[in-house]
Amino acid sequence: ISVDAVNAPVDPRAPLVAGADVAIQNSSAVNILIETQNFPIEGVVQLNITPKFGNSTTLNATRLSGDITSATWRVQTTLPQGFVTLQARATQP
Repeated sequence: ISVDAVNAPVDPRAPLVAGADVAIQNSSAVNILIETQNFPIEGVVQLNITPKFGNSTTLNATRLSGDITSATWRVQTTLPQGFVTLQARATQP
């Protein structure tokens, strides 16, 4: 849904070059919101954070609201500087 309150595009491209899908200039912790649809709230939602140069990190998201039809999840973290790819993964129980 968004990164640091900046809406993500419906069809992100993750070019990792001069332009970015979402431009963030924040060295503090940011909220990354993820939406699931038709997914059980008992499931696990994770966010993989991969910098252009460096190792990836996987963090678990916390469900904020919603139900199986539509739910919002949050990851709060400090993003590495530079270009970063964010990929959400949802696993059913």
